[in-house]
Amino acid sequence: MSEPTEPLAVPLDGNLADPLNGAVVLFDVDGTLVDSAPAITHCLARAIESVGLEAPPMEALGADIGPPLEEALSAHGVPGEAMEQAKATYRSCYATEGLERSALYPGVAAMLADLGSAGVRMATATSKRVAMATDVCRHLGILDHFEVIGGADEWGRLHKPQILSWTLDQMGGAPVGRTAMVGDRRFDIEGGTAHGLPSIGVLWGYGTSTELQAAGAAMTVSEPGRLPGALVAVIRDGEPGRVGGSRW
Repeated sequence: MSEPTEPLAVPLDGNLADPLNGAVVLFDVDGTLVDSAPAITHCLARAIESVGLEAPPMEALGADIGPPLEEALSAHGVPGEAMEQAKATYRSCYATEGLERSALYPGVAAMLADLGSAGVRMATATSKRVAMATDVCRHLGILDHFEVIGGADEWGRLHKPQILSWTLDQMGGAPVGRTAMVGDRRFDIEGGTAHGLPSIGVLWGYGTSTELQAAGAAMTVSEPGRLPGALVAVIRDGEPGRVGGSRW
């Protein structure tokens, strides 16, 4: 079956803004709002080398954008007894060199401004720690768009379902039929599904259309300007099954 033709990006006029007013949208950060691959791969390499191991090529490290930091380090041979040192090195690197290697994807700032003007309540739901995610959003000038910076901690809130649960608690709960998750990897989609939320996959990040649709994305979008329309479709239709993997 052929994919539906992508609609044009549409400004958030009254026809789009009304259905979104009061909606809650949770955003992944890496690969969704921020092109952080140069930052993540650089700091992962420094962390691996800090415990006496040889860092793999940057292309291999790029596959580890999405899961929790400890899982990425473990996948490249960092043993349990060296994990705290490696994580500390990564975070120190990211707080300095990493911020300078991070950039917003084109169109993201305008998309967030449009959604905010339409009355959308926004939060992040990222595998980054809250402090690091806050620093990144502040550095890139988008912090004020978010009601809550939702992220990981060191005491059990590591995976997307747990992160979404905490973030939604901070938001006062998920309005029924008016809450959605947006991300670029299967972890984001699976996190939304764990809470019964429709999820929209973005194709400008680090995941693929195949990965996102296999994970259960209600829709996929190819550029930030198409996201508001996709959110309207998901929220208007109410059930992710009614839009079933359409590409916008």
